[in-house]
Amino acid sequence: MKALFLAIRASNLEKVVSLVSRNKELVHSVAKQPPKKDDGQSPLQVALKTGHFEIADYLIEMGADVGYIEQESVNEWKAPAIHDAIRAAVFSSRFPGYGGILQNTEAQFARALATLRRMIAAGARMDQTDSYGNTCLMRAALDARQLDLAPHHEELLADLQQVFDTLLAAGADAHQRTETRESVLQLFGHEPVAQLLSVRR
Repeated sequence: MKALFLAIRASNLEKVVSLVSRNKELVHSVAKQPPKKDDGQSPLQVALKTGHFEIADYLIEMGADVGYIEQESVNEWKAPAIHDAIRAAVFSSRFPGYGGILQNTEAQFARALATLRRMIAAGARMDQTDSYGNTCLMRAALDARQLDLAPHHEELLADLQQVFDTLLAAGADAHQRTETRESVLQLFGHEPVAQLLSVRR
């Protein structure tokens, strides 16, 4: 099992395929620390959060649970796999870094978005929440708020709009509240991120 997670972190698709082809149950295995940040997570989650999208796609194809959320972990924050896919797409967008240089390419973003859409097509639910009560749309909004959403960052806004449109088209609800969280529109309706919710406002 440890060999699978090491292969994922090394972006070694060939090794992952070799291991899983010999034991298909490995796609349902759970990581144990070290490293602590992987504890309790599935192979799919580790592939998503490390940006190894070809491996993530392969694991989905082999039956990985797109609705998995860690049950036992040393980490306080527990999130479903779909949230990892959302974070990967948001932070693969063309956001400007130091000197205004874009940190990702259009192709890199498209790759991450394709995996997010594959997760949804495989049955990932938009109403899944993390251990703090954040919905999928809230996850996207919280991450997008960390980026500079100024109007002149057209590439970034175009990429993020695709992420939000994908979630909304899959059934995400900007008005959804949970026991511990108000809705995205209630919390951020007057912030720049609200422009990305224009489809359902």
